[in-house]
Amino acid sequence: MSERSTVKIVSSGEKLDAWFYVPDKGGPHRAIVMAHGLGGIMSAGLEPFAKKFSDAGFAVLVFDYRGFGASTGEPRQFVSVRKQLQDYRAAIDYLMQQSFIDSSRIGLWGSSFSGGHVLSLSASDPRIKAVVSQVPNVDTFSSTNSIRPRSQVFKLAMLGLKDIFTKREYVPVVGEPGTLAMLTSKGALEGYNSIASKEWSPMLRASSGLGLTLYRPIVSVKKIQVPVMYVIAEQDSEAPAKYAFKAAKKTKNKEVYSYSGGHFDVYVPPVFSEIITKEIEFFDKNI
Repeated sequence: MSERSTVKIVSSGEKLDAWFYVPDKGGPHRAIVMAHGLGGIMSAGLEPFAKKFSDAGFAVLVFDYRGFGASTGEPRQFVSVRKQLQDYRAAIDYLMQQSFIDSSRIGLWGSSFSGGHVLSLSASDPRIKAVVSQVPNVDTFSSTNSIRPRSQVFKLAMLGLKDIFTKREYVPVVGEPGTLAMLTSKGALEGYNSIASKEWSPMLRASSGLGLTLYRPIVSVKKIQVPVMYVIAEQDSEAPAKYAFKAAKKTKNKEVYSYSGGHFDVYVPPVFSEIITKEIEFFDKNI
């Protein structure tokens, strides 16, 4: 058994809101660091994963990026890849400072946009021993080129420029097909609503999108030396499966587990129950 406490992690002067699950017996403990995807916060679908990992005997640190949830930081609701990677590193730093954590046995977990983050980080940070990359965004540039109609990309770019040069503008994270939002595939809004929490703001600063297009974690995967588990949704429209399979093929030490379903299915039963068992087995074997 373990208890969940709320802690604050300092990252570049900001305070990241985090949940810390620590087993009540034994130690030092193996640990897993978790964070959400595009615009997400930990109360929106991450708790079930964290609890299952904790019940399996791992210490688990789940955090919200600066500018999101109860974490400090300005501008609010703005996605910066560089800063989010810094926040992940700060969470690892926090674990390394805890005497009851085995600093040589730390794994990373990421989903969707953060599924790309954990790949990028594991290519360069020797403190990481294993990675779960779930329904990952591995190539934003290629994914953006797959968006239809193409006018959607133009409209998002124009709104982003307006956000920078004229007045503050926001764009929904998820919307119905044909609406102006970051994710608008069929079923995306329904999937989002299945995990949305009352604390989760569904909006992002429109200028966020301008800096995301060139983010391509796939270019780093050949450098990864530690075990990686890819969890891939075969009908994923938000993070297309073909790019995730391509990244997995380039990764030296990997396990690939795919399921029939969409991007958001992994967060809820029955797919959740299937996937979490595989992820626990993977971490148990590799950290």
